[in-house]
Amino acid sequence: MNEEMQQQIARALANLDVTGKINNMQNVPGAVMGQGRVSAGLPLGEDSKLTAGMNLTGMYSPQMKSIKPEGADLTYQSGDNRYGMQIGRPHMGPKTLSFNYSRSF
Repeated sequence: MNEEMQQQIARALANLDVTGKINNMQNVPGAVMGQGRVSAGLPLGEDSKLTAGMNLTGMYSPQMKSIKPEGADLTYQSGDNRYGMQIGRPHMGPKTLSFNYSRSF
């Protein structure tokens, strides 16, 4: 890897947009359960970016601590166009793989 490529990678990582949020927290007898999402967006140019995300569920109690991935997605956005793919378990059903395209007007 040459120096120019290393500098480009360093600039891109410096602009990495990492977010996390908790969508739903519930108290259940003796524990706390929650759902959340972690994502990272990498700018690829003036009006394009690549975003990867993961949906998680978790449970915390004095006896048990667990975090379980429930789905993942990858989206490429360029201008008004978005292309993506997702894998997950909607509504606790079987795992599905889906592809999508959208355009803003």
